[in-house]
Amino acid sequence: MKRILMYLVLMFFISLTTTYSYTQVTADNEVYLEDISEFYLINEQLVSGRTSKLVPTGVIRAVGDVYEIVYQYELIIKDGTKLQSKVDDLMFSDSTVSNQQLRDTFNFRFDQTVVESFTYTGDLFEKPVEAQRVLVTLHVTMNAPQTYELYRQIAGGNLNFEVYFYVI
Repeated sequence: MKRILMYLVLMFFISLTTTYSYTQVTADNEVYLEDISEFYLINEQLVSGRTSKLVPTGVIRAVGDVYEIVYQYELIIKDGTKLQSKVDDLMFSDSTVSNQQLRDTFNFRFDQTVVESFTYTGDLFEKPVEAQRVLVTLHVTMNAPQTYELYRQIAGGNLNFEVYFYVI
């Protein structure tokens, strides 16, 4: 009888752990950063010719042209830490465009807004911690290319870049 009771208790805990793990994996895919060694990386692609086309600030816009493209990310950080964001590894579909030319042409600006403060528990047996949900907005704008040759290389191409998030 003890053995059957022991198996039932064991099965209960296994099913509880399995159910919770399944729920956690299929949840909202929240990103939680708490340690300095942790970071989150997103690969983005800025493609010309979709519903809106990025043009240099100040030029006359045609239908579908925009001066700014906005990306938004929502992350959770532990209280007492500060979220840092940066764009790195700029690559263009035309490999002859240098990284410095891309940095001179494209501008990346981050804004952060704390959406809410709450108690966060990442795991069933983990101690709850105070955390903040932060909305990060990335604004991508474009300067006029410095040469006509650079303009021809950039026009109609794809810009790939990586967005890094980490805490300090």
